Amino acid sequence: MGFAVTTYSDPAALHNPVAVGILSSRISSLDQTLNLPESVTQTQVSLDRYNLFKDPSEKIDGNCLNIFVDPINLKKSQIEEKGDFGVFVGAPQYHSSESAAFSALETVYGSHTATSGVYSSRQAVVRLTFTGGTDADGNPTPPALSSQSAGSVVSLQNSTTGGSASGVLLDSFNAVAGVTTHALVRDVSGDFATGVGNTISIVGAAFTTSSGIQYVGMASVFDDIMVFTQFPHLEPTININQDNPFDGRKTVLLTNSNEGIGFANTFFANGLSTSKSSPTPTLDQFVVIEGSASGKISFTGDVFAFDTSANTESATSITNLRNEIVTLRVGTGSNNNIGVTSFQNAADAVKQQKKGHAINYWSGKRMDLIAQQDKNTFETAIEILTNPAYQ
Repeated sequence: MGFAVTTYSDPAALHNPVAVGILSSRISSLDQTLNLPESVTQTQVSLDRYNLFKDPSEKIDGNCLNIFVDPINLKKSQIEEKGDFGVFVGAPQYHSSESAAFSALETVYGSHTATSGVYSSRQAVVRLTFTGGTDADGNPTPPALSSQSAGSVVSLQNSTTGGSASGVLLDSFNAVAGVTTHALVRDVSGDFATGVGNTISIVGAAFTTSSGIQYVGMASVFDDIMVFTQFPHLEPTININQDNPFDGRKTVLLTNSNEGIGFANTFFANGLSTSKSSPTPTLDQFVVIEGSASGKISFTGDVFAFDTSANTESATSITNLRNEIVTLRVGTGSNNNIGVTSFQNAADAVKQQKKGHAINYWSGKRMDLIAQQDKNTFETAIEILTNPAYQ
């Protein structure tokens, strides 16, 4: 059976005694809730339990970075130093096809689908050869060209088919008239080809057709990362002015400055995106990070497939570093040696508990806000109902 205060003795409310009585009863009920000691409310219990799981969340996140992610990326930086352009120049290796150049990359740096792979993007750099000599008119080939810096535009135009290609110089280029020289072209679009009718231009200077085309394996190394899901209205500070605490959900890069925040920690080797439905990474398909300042994954540098028989020291170092990275990523399976994914799962389990208590705490504080707003509204209504001017 329902009940409520239905009488009110204030003469000013004689025309509205029932309405004023009911509103007054609701205010009394709200006051009982709002005046409860904070320490005995479920809201406080939720906050205490949230804090209980916040500390281990911070510790696990710190370990994920300090024991696994940061050391992996340090080793990837060391690999980049052992396989950079200077190493390639000292032990160059050229290939007759793009596929051969890619195979050479995998031999040195691993496939991007393997647990030992370290690159996120790859390309076949084109090596153009211009043989020294003279053309039919007695002009030297190639013509002289003052030194052009890396990044200068290189283009090809076929006068017969209308085909074209373009790219930029990987390294500086200087042509001496009549002397055989080579140009390395990266970021290639189209098909650089030899043969009659193919004219190559470097910064506007026309060359005769290249007498030979070879390929160099080149790959780009990016960080391994761990990300988490964050609800900004729940953490790091609560915002009870929002109707929905789950608005603004975003994927955030785990760093030393946000340890313990969010939930659903996920590790991504080489920063390449995967999911339960698509577990195999794809080159150049990076995780989208909405919560970072740049929205980008840190770039370590470019590496090249080089002649490992001519530089065995670098080749051996890279192999050893890759083996160490595998251990950090997946563990060894013995002596309780576990990889970063095990810590990821532990973080996920702890943070799921923290998330539940964060939601409960937000709900409690939100209900307090709504109760106070209702009380203010009821008090305003009573003021109007008891004002003789409105009777």
